[in-house]
Amino acid sequence: MSFDPSKVLRIEITFTLMLLPLLIWLALYLAYRWWCFNLRPVLPWLRTLRWIGWGFNVLSVLLWIASPHFSLVYGIAMMTFSVGLSIPEGWVKRRFAPDLIDPQDGFWPTKAE
Repeated sequence: MSFDPSKVLRIEITFTLMLLPLLIWLALYLAYRWWCFNLRPVLPWLRTLRWIGWGFNVLSVLLWIASPHFSLVYGIAMMTFSVGLSIPEGWVKRRFAPDLIDPQDGFWPTKAE
């Protein structure tokens, strides 16, 4: 069984972009555990990476609409990357910047009066 090299490349790019947010999360966790520093300054970088990923997602979907030769797989992979970055971003927010999280009904305990 042989695969077209372009299909193998698509699979590799897709799985790399799917696993990259988890690898970023692991790197942040290990950096925190070994060196015990505040990861709050990483938040703007994670948010910027998420928006860049979302922008590439929109661009690749527009390219797919304009040209049928461009694969939609790249748009889906970039969307997965962008959404996946919300996992480490949420972890850093909860751990190092709880003041940036909006309290939701029933999520935060009320203050004693």
